[in-house]
Amino acid sequence: MGHADWRQILLNQDVQKLWSELYRLVSIVRASRFARNDSSSICQSETNYDLTQELFLRLFEKGRFQYYIDVDLSNDEIEHEIVHIEILNLLVNHLRKHYPESYRLARRISTLLQESKRFRTFDNIGAGQGRRSARTSKNSATSRQAKLFRLYGLREWPPTKPVGDSGMFRELIASVPFRNRDTRCVGCARDSQIIISNDELEKLLIEIFQAIDSPADVRTMRSLALYKIPVQDFALTSVEAEFSYDQENRGQAREIADARKSPEEIAINHELDQQARERANAFICDLRKTVRDKPKRLLRMLQIAWHCYFDPEAPSQLQIAEMLGISDTVVSDYRKMFECEARKVGLAIEQGAAFNEAVRKILEEKIGHSQL
Repeated sequence: MGHADWRQILLNQDVQKLWSELYRLVSIVRASRFARNDSSSICQSETNYDLTQELFLRLFEKGRFQYYIDVDLSNDEIEHEIVHIEILNLLVNHLRKHYPESYRLARRISTLLQESKRFRTFDNIGAGQGRRSARTSKNSATSRQAKLFRLYGLREWPPTKPVGDSGMFRELIASVPFRNRDTRCVGCARDSQIIISNDELEKLLIEIFQAIDSPADVRTMRSLALYKIPVQDFALTSVEAEFSYDQENRGQAREIADARKSPEEIAINHELDQQARERANAFICDLRKTVRDKPKRLLRMLQIAWHCYFDPEAPSQLQIAEMLGISDTVVSDYRKMFECEARKVGLAIEQGAAFNEAVRKILEEKIGHSQL
């Protein structure tokens, strides 16, 4: 991996070159070790530039740059420490911060595969896979990375169980049901949900193994299991955040559509509302003509209209008749007259809400609703 002269860069205090080399390492590590792992994907809004800047500040605050010079580390040793300690710690911290539930479940899945009596390792099969594990362990120089490629399967399987094509595993588990989220809270602060119990998680892993009918490494099992679990990891970003960030184009601003009404729309809506209120007053005059301008009959019609269409308690027709001391037939007749006049108004859909509100206010005023 290494080809940079780290010692010369640090001795010359070439900040721009140092930042460029750190960016190169962050890009390589993030692409090679985290791109294909669903449970270890850094939020897309976290660009390599952001991660490099945070790495640079961490190394500077801890005095690591001066330490590398003081202890006379070679270029390979400097790059090895940055890649396998500093960058990995940085990415893991971001996983824990941005994907807390996925991070916890990934660790629980690894623990179950290693400790449950229902599973065992299959490291003695798949020569190609074995060489891959050994190669990974050598490159990373950590047992943690080697464990990610360790093959696991059901204990009852024979030691010579063949390894299937991992690219087909997602299709093979289509019949495995998704799990319901366990919302019971745990922890000292009671602020973390169980999501899925260990017993249910173990059953899920068993069903996945039975569906794929093949040993699989820890990374693959994490991805398959998390696909069937309702995990809620939310990454909040500002609407003004940059979403495109590359070497040549250092930022394209996200354009958000303005949902507010334009001045023209406001003026048109105001005019429509004014027309609706005028039509509401004319509608009441038409009702007065329908009852031959008799005040008692008009008041009764308005009372019936209020209780039928605007009363929050929504009483039945029989209840309205009982409240007003009239028969159900009279309520029905007045209601039909009101609806007949309402159909003659002929308002546009946009004016309906304003018209209803205007009629409601008139009815409240006419029948003295505040005293009912």
